[in-house]
Amino acid sequence: MSEIIVRIPVDPASPLMASMTEAIALARDLIDLLARENAALAHRRLDAPAGYAEAKTRLIQAYEIKLEELAGATPSELQAEAAATALAELKAANLTLQAAAQSNAAALRGAIDANRQVLDIVVNAAKQRLPAQSGYGRQGGRTGVAAYKPVQSVMLTQRL
Repeated sequence: MSEIIVRIPVDPASPLMASMTEAIALARDLIDLLARENAALAHRRLDAPAGYAEAKTRLIQAYEIKLEELAGATPSELQAEAAATALAELKAANLTLQAAAQSNAAALRGAIDANRQVLDIVVNAAKQRLPAQSGYGRQGGRTGVAAYKPVQSVMLTQRL
């Protein structure tokens, strides 16, 4: 015996439909933001994540709130004709969002690794330039071979 699903009409202006519509819009905005961040990272703009962090946080928090609102919906509300269509659209947007988030995580890991490699190169270069017997004496003056060589100064700033 097949299951019969009765679809109850839902008011398009109902709070459930409003939450679904807003969740779908937020998911799409987040997907777009992640795509822009990924594109920036692909072009080696390692400062990009800092510029997107605040907007990403706001969108994620708003999206989570909408999903929490939808979690309270009853199965009959979700099976209503208009709700079923919106729910299918929300599920599709959520799958796309998951793929975009995974891609973004991979891009961020790549940027972190690239940054780490650059820092390792700089640190190793600085170590190679330091004299073998460098240091400071009790009086604060440089000792050994270091007293006759120029001071190496390295400054690194990193934002990611």
